[in-house]
Amino acid sequence: MELENRKPYFFTEQGIEEIESMRNATYMGYWCGKTKSGSWAERPLDVFYVPDPDTDKGHTNYFGLLLDPMSDQIMICDASSCFNQPMTGIVEDGVVYASRYRHDYVQTPSGGSIDGGRDYTKTSVPCNLVNITVSGDTFEFSEIEDKEDGNTDRLLDNS
Repeated sequence: MELENRKPYFFTEQGIEEIESMRNATYMGYWCGKTKSGSWAERPLDVFYVPDPDTDKGHTNYFGLLLDPMSDQIMICDASSCFNQPMTGIVEDGVVYASRYRHDYVQTPSGGSIDGGRDYTKTSVPCNLVNITVSGDTFEFSEIEDKEDGNTDRLLDNS
């Protein structure tokens, strides 16, 4: 299985390559992280993995970049919360599709869908569910046993 490939959220692909080169980092995609209040953010971060962070400065293996909507300034933050809990995805033809933030409605080529980001998971049509976890710069997938209830819309509580 492999994760669906998406373009970066805030930056161009060339910009991502420059950031990777400058920071010896690997781009992980865009994902929502937790806010200071502990809830999931409504906007995603472009997230990067760094194998050897400067832990003396409080850095973790993951940092996120986003644009401040008021000033268009680039902001950096700790993005470890993006991957500290499993996420839910759906699989079609070996590709895993995940809703990466609230109201990120994702449709598969055959019409399956997933929505809700980290706040909730809503899927339609019968589909194969997977847990998505991250180890370093690698996404790992494990199938979820679906308890069919005859309802074509399923809502999973992610709390």
